[in-house]
Amino acid sequence: MTEFHVNVPVRFNDIDMFGHVNSPVYLSYCEINRVAMFTRMHKETGSDLMASGFVVAETRIRYLMPVTLEHEFVHVNCSVGRIGRSSFQLNYAVKVDDVMAAEAEVVVVLVDKSASRPMTDQERDWLTAFKQ
Repeated sequence: MTEFHVNVPVRFNDIDMFGHVNSPVYLSYCEINRVAMFTRMHKETGSDLMASGFVVAETRIRYLMPVTLEHEFVHVNCSVGRIGRSSFQLNYAVKVDDVMAAEAEVVVVLVDKSASRPMTDQERDWLTAFKQ
C-alpha cells in the first residue's frame, strides 16, 4: 500500500490552554495533506478537484495521544479506502515520531455546481495507487 505523506509544523496557534493541540486542528492537518494530495493529482493527471469541486461529507477522528508544541512536526499519512461512483474515503494517520497521535476517516464526494458527479477513470486510477 502506498500512502501520501506530508509533514506539518505544529504552530503556536494550534495549542489550547492545556498545552495540547486543540482537537479540531487535527482535521486541519488532514486537510493540509488532502490539498497537497489533490494538487499532486492535478499535476499528474490534469484532474483539478480543487477547481472542479468536492465536499467533505463525513469525518470521524480518534484521538490517541496529545500533541504539544515541543513535538514541532506531525507526520500525516493518507491512504484511500473505499472508492465509489462519485465518492471515496481517505484514511489518515497523524503521527509524532512514528507514534500514532490520531486516526481519521474522511468521505469526499465529487460535485459539480449542483450535484454529485461521477468519478472519471483517470481520477479512479490515480486514487487506486493509494488504496489500502
